[in-house]
Amino acid sequence: MQTGWITSWSPSGSPDRPEAESGMARLMHRSCLAMRMARLGTVLGLFLLVLPACDSAALGPDVTSDASPPPMNQDGGAAADGGAFDRSETPSEPGICYDGVDNDDDGAMDCSDTGCVADDVCCVGSANCCSASASVDFMIPEACVDATFDECGLEARLTPFGAVAPNFEGGNLVPQGGTTYGGVALGPSLDPRAANVMLDATIHVPAARCTDCIDAAGVAFFESIPAAGERGVVRLGVLANGSRDEVQVIVADRVVAQEPLSASALTIRVTLLVDGTATISGIGDAPFALEDIELPVSLSPVVFGRTDNRAGEAAVGVTSARVTLNPCDVPSAIVRRIDPVLPASSTTWVPSTPLGRVAMINVGTDTRRLRGVFAHAGDLLGGGINGSGELVGEAGPPDPVMTPPAGFESLHDPWLFRNGDRVQLYFAAERPDGTRQILRASGGPGLDLTFGDGVEIGLPAEVRSADGPTVWPSQTETGFWHMVARVDTGIGIGELALLRSADEGFQFEWANGSLESSIVRSPDGNDAFAIHRDEVASPALVEINGTWRLYYSARRGGRWSIGLLVSSRGLAWRDLGPVLEGDGVGFDALGVLHPAPVVMPSGNLRLYYVGTTGSQNVLGLSGPAGTLGE
Repeated sequence: MQTGWITSWSPSGSPDRPEAESGMARLMHRSCLAMRMARLGTVLGLFLLVLPACDSAALGPDVTSDASPPPMNQDGGAAADGGAFDRSETPSEPGICYDGVDNDDDGAMDCSDTGCVADDVCCVGSANCCSASASVDFMIPEACVDATFDECGLEARLTPFGAVAPNFEGGNLVPQGGTTYGGVALGPSLDPRAANVMLDATIHVPAARCTDCIDAAGVAFFESIPAAGERGVVRLGVLANGSRDEVQVIVADRVVAQEPLSASALTIRVTLLVDGTATISGIGDAPFALEDIELPVSLSPVVFGRTDNRAGEAAVGVTSARVTLNPCDVPSAIVRRIDPVLPASSTTWVPSTPLGRVAMINVGTDTRRLRGVFAHAGDLLGGGINGSGELVGEAGPPDPVMTPPAGFESLHDPWLFRNGDRVQLYFAAERPDGTRQILRASGGPGLDLTFGDGVEIGLPAEVRSADGPTVWPSQTETGFWHMVARVDTGIGIGELALLRSADEGFQFEWANGSLESSIVRSPDGNDAFAIHRDEVASPALVEINGTWRLYYSARRGGRWSIGLLVSSRGLAWRDLGPVLEGDGVGFDALGVLHPAPVVMPSGNLRLYYVGTTGSQNVLGLSGPAGTLGE
């Protein structure tokens, strides 16, 4: 049994678990101490994660989720978590949203509070942003009412496992198994992090059952289909145990609840949601509920059970089953391309220094028109995606795009976006004293990626150094542009801030009137477990279905990860945590950074990134499962 898969369970649907709380305020008088502690849970011997909350009363008026004072009601009291406002107008101050605290003590928190921006922002990453369903049905053919599995010829649809293949008896599938579970897999494995899953089944329970044999059948999610001689591991399932005269709920290979087995036919539904909750209906008087499930990357839906030592008695069997998937908008459920995108295997070009941030843009209607610019050895280089999915230049090696202009020593952090029939390039240029300035250059007509000279853009007076620009024209305000960049105002750290331009991207000011109210993400040195404990960098934003998604690099110690924040209009940001981390193997074993999201013509999002082994950096690619080959 793997620990950590479930932290609490309750047959009544109201888990008895510690409340998870957190506090958030400004760095350097923006943070409260949010210590995380792990302790061994008493339920199933699994680990619980407890997040003690900060004492908000002791923090004073500076406590906000977006570094701005909470809006006030007419009676002087604090407004709801988010502060209700008219979305047709820009409020002067964002409210306290997405900090894990019921700030106004009204019993509703964050996405559940009507005062928060609780529409598309709350939908992303939840069990609600899900597309139409696709299902796999299992019905026993008429020719298989009474037959062996081999006689029915169902190998193309079902994968048998166990020491003995199942039989069909009286129109029911009866697993054999002997000393271990046997049964059939209902289609391929699935990723429960990326889709809500429903497993429906009808289980036949004969009135007369043997009492001195093994006789059980049900449905479940296995960790994987067991090989010959191996035992299947039940992560979540229901088993009608005729020998014991009870129906059992199994979690992490242990029976956690049971009810008397009395019905002649059980109609079971196991629902597993991307938010880590599950319900099992069809047993007892009320659905059996589970919460805080740590979802694995793969599960296999199965009909399973054991039948042994029967002397001719009728057996418990499964009459029918259905697996239904509702793919969900869960940015953290992404897979990686095995091979790097850069350096390309078709060329001999090898980076002489670690790769810097990459920017990707689609200048056509297919993958072949995907172009990229990246920082390397102080210059900007570029190329296009070839038929093998690799980034190459016209002659193989990446092509030169730009060198440092007079007064600057190196270039960093390119960002590309389409502006009419041209491509705009924003980037950071480093001065001899180590400070950085953001510049802008325009591509040629017809989406040509040949750029002219860079022009310095204006920033607020208190900005000493800035890099990592991500810029886009406003979708709601004609002539206005937005930018998220890492800014240093002389306090020794870089913070991600939202800026706004009224002259089409040449002069930027703080989007919410001041630096404090425009901070999007700061390093959090007081949280030892935060992925952004020590540094934040290279923000990259895309807008999908009206929701802003800000990917960014986050460093804790020597480890880099990619985090994600979502917002409706930059007023309040919801933290979706890390979406990509070093996995200990391959070219990104020790860390990932410099995210480069790009939306494909199909609407799917690709996330390019730089992966590191500690000694070298390469460009990798990730995205939703099944979309990387488009």
